[in-house]
Amino acid sequence: MNDVLQGRPRWTAGRVIAVVAGSVLLLISFGLIAGGVVLAVAAAERGDDGYLMTDETTISAPGHAITTETFTVETDAGVDVPGRLVGETKLVVTSTEEGPLFVGLAPSTEVDAFLAGVGHSTIDGFEGRRPTYDVVDGGSPATLPSDVGFWTASTSGTGTRTLIWEVESGDWTLVVMNADGHAPVNAEAAVGATLPALGATIGALLVSGGVLLLVALALLIGGLVSASRAGPRAPVPSR
Repeated sequence: MNDVLQGRPRWTAGRVIAVVAGSVLLLISFGLIAGGVVLAVAAAERGDDGYLMTDETTISAPGHAITTETFTVETDAGVDVPGRLVGETKLVVTSTEEGPLFVGLAPSTEVDAFLAGVGHSTIDGFEGRRPTYDVVDGGSPATLPSDVGFWTASTSGTGTRTLIWEVESGDWTLVVMNADGHAPVNAEAAVGATLPALGATIGALLVSGGVLLLVALALLIGGLVSASRAGPRAPVPSR
């Protein structure tokens, strides 16, 4: 009678599941860590005033004003989530022509009424870094922008103008005009925000990514090592 050695299967269902799960978690951890690193690099570009700014973009369009499309800010059950995430925002605008510039933010209904019948251009998208516009034909404004009182935030004058706004709920429109209302409008603009939650977001991404990385490595190493160490079973007598 001879004894026959039966090989113990190296890849059991548990080991396969461990390796597959470890591989998936490894990819997720890399994504989280990469996201944290990208945000950390961006955060390092903050200015001395605490704002993270975009590069300057040329805004130039026919009409007596350049506006944004209406953007809506909503709070959730009384909690100012946008404010906590975005913080204060800043718009920096420099006219590329001589003469004073006006920059203002107001409820969209007020802006719509002010620009009714006035020729202006609304930024409706971007091609690369270049804005595209929806041009509305019309005449000159009947009132100078600085003479109306509905602006939530505004600035007017020569040189570079800086508009600071603490985010709050509502439907809003930004407006850039020559202070005397003449057309066209030509300027360089950059936007930024303090992003108070950025540091916590970076930390959460890096920590969660690191934890998942450790779990993934444990599953992968455990599954692979246990499979490689799988030895033969006890000999089975043969007849």
